Amino acid sequence: MHRTWQEGISAVAEITELEISQRVDVTYDYVNLRIRLPDGRVLERNRLSLPHTLAPLLRGRDSVEVRIRPENPEDVVIVELARASGAWP
Repeated sequence: MHRTWQEGISAVAEITELEISQRVDVTYDYVNLRIRLPDGRVLERNRLSLPHTLAPLLRGRDSVEVRIRPENPEDVVIVELARASGAWP
């Protein structure tokens, strides 16, 4: 993920589904994204795990800024969540 943060391209991802559990024993929630790359390609990323403490930051949002390496599309970094976690500036 660090490599994706440093080397990935910026793109906008549409949030197509956000699953936030209300159970205290659940530590991860999930989001589905439709990512539109600058070159016009569209990538789908389904059931991307999110820490339960950060997932509510996406509630009510239609889209988010992401960083992605198209050659390795399974690595997606949601910019706002990375910053909120303190992982990257």
